[in-house]
Amino acid sequence: MTGTQIEAAKKQLPFYFNGMTAAQRRQYEELDCRSMINSCLIYGSANYDFYNPKTGEFGQYARRHVKTLGEKTVIRLYREQCEDFSKATVVSGVYTDSEGCTYNSCIWADEQ
Repeated sequence: MTGTQIEAAKKQLPFYFNGMTAAQRRQYEELDCRSMINSCLIYGSANYDFYNPKTGEFGQYARRHVKTLGEKTVIRLYREQCEDFSKATVVSGVYTDSEGCTYNSCIWADEQ
C-alpha cells in the first residue's frame, strides 16, 4: 500500500479510536504499522529500525505493532510493503526544516 492508499483507508474509519469496533481498531493498527514500515523503508533503516528478515529481530519501531498485532501479522505486512516499495522511487532531501532536518519522499509505482 502506498502512503496515499493508507491515508484513504484511514479516512474510511471512525474518527475516534474509542468509537471503533474491534475489527476497525485492528484495521487501523495494521494501517499504522504499514505507515511506519514505509517510513523506515524510505529512510533506509528498515532492517535496523523495524524488522531484519535475516535475524528475525524486530527493531524499536516494530515492537509496539508486534504487541498489538502479533509477529506473524507484522512480518506479513512488512513483506507486503517491501514488495510495493521495490517498485517505488525515493527522492532524498526534498525538504529541510528550520532545525536542519532533511526529509525524503517516495514516488510509488502507481503514482509515476
